[in-house]
Amino acid sequence: MALLPKIDPNADWRTVGSTVPNPVPGQEDDSSVWSVLLKDIAVVSAVYAAWTLYDLWALSTEIILLVWLSVPLGIMAGMTVGLKLHEWGHFTGARAFGGHAPITNQFGLLMFQFNMVENTRIQFLMMGIFGQLFTLVAVVLMFILSPVATPGAVALKTAVIVAFLVGLSTDSPVIWRSLKGADNAEAWRPHFENLQYNRNRAYVIGLLGGVFYLAIKINTVLSAGGAPLA
Repeated sequence: MALLPKIDPNADWRTVGSTVPNPVPGQEDDSSVWSVLLKDIAVVSAVYAAWTLYDLWALSTEIILLVWLSVPLGIMAGMTVGLKLHEWGHFTGARAFGGHAPITNQFGLLMFQFNMVENTRIQFLMMGIFGQLFTLVAVVLMFILSPVATPGAVALKTAVIVAFLVGLSTDSPVIWRSLKGADNAEAWRPHFENLQYNRNRAYVIGLLGGVFYLAIKINTVLSAGGAPLA
């Protein structure tokens, strides 16, 4: 591997998912962990509850068009749950192992900065691994909480599968390089230098996984003689 230039602590390094500068040494949280956690719980709960209530109401009307209008709500709910838990996984992995990862109010979905210079390889590795674990939990939760096979429920589960696979395919090469002993910059830089290609690959893998799940559900319906998904 070619030698990397000296890392500038003030350089514009990338953490998972977005361009984020390294936090200043000793930088504290912009907001308390509990306030951000409660806000995100409220957001996830509201989106999931809105989809659930609409889906139940639409089914009660027995109007096919209204039932299928549950699909976009299901997609939004699945992506929200998957992406929120993914970021909380990264944050938990970083902080649980003592990493400097202050919460920031500067960004949207990405809720914290990760110090690529000061933090250890283990802290970087745990940040990556916990992101995948939490998203897997999101997938399991959506399948447990939405066991029915209405069009909206299928859309919700497809969306959370896509979110999981996009995160997994984005982070896995970085995690693998870190596991092999690369420092934070060495593990992350190949992704950073080929960002658009790596993002496009992640989106394709996620969508293919979603299509595969949909194909399984469609095959199940056809095998049942074309019974409705409800």
